[in-house]
Amino acid sequence: MLLPYYIASLNIEHAYYERTHEYLPFEGICFADTLELADPLAHTGHTQQAMWMTERNTERVEREQDAKIMVVIGNPPYNVGQENENDNNKNRKYDVIDKRIRETYAHDSKATLKNKLYDAYVKFLRWATDRLGGRDGIVCLVSNNSFFEGMSFDGLRQHLLKDFTRVYLLDLKGDAHTSGEQRRKEGGNIFEDKIRVGVSITLLVRSQQHETSEVWYHGVGDYWDAEQKRDHLVQLGRWSNVEWLPLNVDSNNAWLLEELPPEFDGFLPAGTQEAKNTHAGAEAVFTLYSGGVKTNRDSWAYNFDQAVLAANAKRLTENYNGEVDRWKRRGSDTTNVDDFVIYDDQRIKWSGDLKEAPYAWTLCNLLRPTFA
Repeated sequence: MLLPYYIASLNIEHAYYERTHEYLPFEGICFADTLELADPLAHTGHTQQAMWMTERNTERVEREQDAKIMVVIGNPPYNVGQENENDNNKNRKYDVIDKRIRETYAHDSKATLKNKLYDAYVKFLRWATDRLGGRDGIVCLVSNNSFFEGMSFDGLRQHLLKDFTRVYLLDLKGDAHTSGEQRRKEGGNIFEDKIRVGVSITLLVRSQQHETSEVWYHGVGDYWDAEQKRDHLVQLGRWSNVEWLPLNVDSNNAWLLEELPPEFDGFLPAGTQEAKNTHAGAEAVFTLYSGGVKTNRDSWAYNFDQAVLAANAKRLTENYNGEVDRWKRRGSDTTNVDDFVIYDDQRIKWSGDLKEAPYAWTLCNLLRPTFA
């Protein structure tokens, strides 16, 4: 973990030396969990994190916390969470930042599913915005570009226009989760296809000199590979050389190149959360709908061979009930369930709700289709 900090410090010191021909140590590097620092107790010696900090590092952290930061630049990680519960690799929870997201981005979102709002890069965006405080400033992040048009990000987009006066989106595309012709248009990922999400460089500006908030967009060409995209960035050279296109912002907080026809607002929706909750007098075609069949363990719950299916079901049930029994007999062991259970893909397939079940399940309960 320390190596990236040493490399960053050396790079800064070397860049300074090349420009001035004088060496000075850089005292700005802080070995810390940035999101943890949103907690006011994180750098005062009252948290577990502060226990392993050196005195000198703690002084740096406290100096950074007291500074009136006006510019935040970063390349935060971006993953909404583990794809397989058996990986036991959940994103860490940050009480202060997660609470801020619930109060802002999630609170003002009309989406039903909001888990993507807790992607790591969204947490860093929330932290950076709060870190500026009420001051004019700039936030620039290289991150996942899904917040451009993702349905669950409508609240985030709304708050960006409240928190900043200019939003510049440089779309590098490369989303490998698309398919067909759209996938081909996305082209190569800027990071040599080592990740599967689309990438953007986002510049957020807050200035009291701006009377209105605006959104500007520039996208790389369709079908471009990674090398073409990098060459394009080199040719641009400066942010001011980019050919920015203004985006329309509608009442639904959509950032679209073409504004939706106004009559769309008068159309009857197929289904809404309000209609699903009330079932009476709701303005929607359907008042009952679901996410469909979800076993969370299809490779265990389906098989063309009945005997193999029965064997899989028996093994899964016995192993699960064995883990439940072991959990009940743990005594004074305070280990949480994530760190307690076995993770063997040949013995059991976990899901979040399966870990939360307080009793041993039967074969039928384990493998029955569930509906959202």
